[in-house]
Amino acid sequence: MCGGEGERRKVVSLRCHTEFRTRSYLFDWSLPLFAPELSRQLTLPRYVEGDLLKQSPEGTKYKNTWPSLFVAPRGIVSGLHVDTFSSNFWMALFQGRKKWTFFTKEDVPLLYPHYWFSVDPSFEVDLRFPNFTEHPLLRLSQPIECTLEEGELLFVPHGCPHQVENLSPSVAVSGNYIDSSNYTAALQELKIQGWQTLFSWC
Repeated sequence: MCGGEGERRKVVSLRCHTEFRTRSYLFDWSLPLFAPELSRQLTLPRYVEGDLLKQSPEGTKYKNTWPSLFVAPRGIVSGLHVDTFSSNFWMALFQGRKKWTFFTKEDVPLLYPHYWFSVDPSFEVDLRFPNFTEHPLLRLSQPIECTLEEGELLFVPHGCPHQVENLSPSVAVSGNYIDSSNYTAALQELKIQGWQTLFSWC
């Protein structure tokens, strides 16, 4: 499933995602890039058939990035984050259960965001161990929770912070995409990414 040793597999250390330090999981592994035959066998949800990334010219960044594969053991937590370049996100769960916690865009200031090297924020708060003394504004936020079950499809609107906990070993396929609902915001962020890349070469 993970391909040969020569492939650039995206197995991410849990150091950036959770308190677990000794295990790894397959995170956002591009099927078009590393398993094209499997990718061709997938039928994407009709809700994302209008993905503008797929309609971009060959060689364009992100054209062939998604759908991607997630394989995670029980207990893995993907920390609170916002998906990159104002993209919408979908996930289809084939095995396991995942607990999702969402916030609306309006709640972002209440989650103590930081903008270090990106227009996408990182967050101080830890939803598993909230510290309302250090982060009193967190009490004003309105989290939305749901559990994704096998065979279900989940949608995350662009700009919405979310955290994911694997309640059991899980296998899922997902994708980030652009359509008319987030085109303007995504275009702006992609332009900023382009300028950041250009200046990093200088």
